[in-house]
Amino acid sequence: ILNMTDADLNTIDNSGRTPLSLAVEEGDEVAVKLFLEEGDSDLNAKDNDGRTLLLLVVANFHKTVVELLLEKDGVDSNILEKKGGTPLSWGAGSGYQEAMELLLKEEGVDHDSKDSNGRTPLSWAAGNGRWYGAKLLLEKDANPDIADNNGWTPLSWVVKNQNELVIELLLKRGANLNAADNDGRTPLSWLVDRGYHKFLFEKN
Repeated sequence: ILNMTDADLNTIDNSGRTPLSLAVEEGDEVAVKLFLEEGDSDLNAKDNDGRTLLLLVVANFHKTVVELLLEKDGVDSNILEKKGGTPLSWGAGSGYQEAMELLLKEEGVDHDSKDSNGRTPLSWAAGNGRWYGAKLLLEKDANPDIADNNGWTPLSWVVKNQNELVIELLLKRGANLNAADNDGRTPLSWLVDRGYHKFLFEKN
């Protein structure tokens, strides 16, 4: 049995990972529990890409380890990685529903955080056709009209990428059809361009 009394649990490798970071990334529940029980690991440590333990585990789809981390006091679910992504935005973009459900239960989680491209978790969920993830965010009152750096709203993204279920979901939540992007294009113009006449009819 490893005696960690004199071990530095926050030592980092060349990529900025701690031993706990590596265990989290691999989804090694036994090792993660041991490190967390020891109590000396930095729970918000970032690697060289700015990714925290929580972001690493969400990115690698390890539900039980997500739960283990969120049970600990002091884990910050809103820390941004270098490109501005949060664990929630990563979960939203990848469609990791279970992680999103857990994160959205956390007090103070930012539903509308923007990454370096100005995209929110809802923008990622909608743009990638993640209906359930978009639904979860909208139920938490995520703003459906926040535009990214190019002026694209979640509705702009989903119409361009053609997912009817998510289009319908956003329209039912009152997403703005007339929000112009940096080129003057609106979700309405994209609906016409993509031939989604039924949504035009329903809206009218």
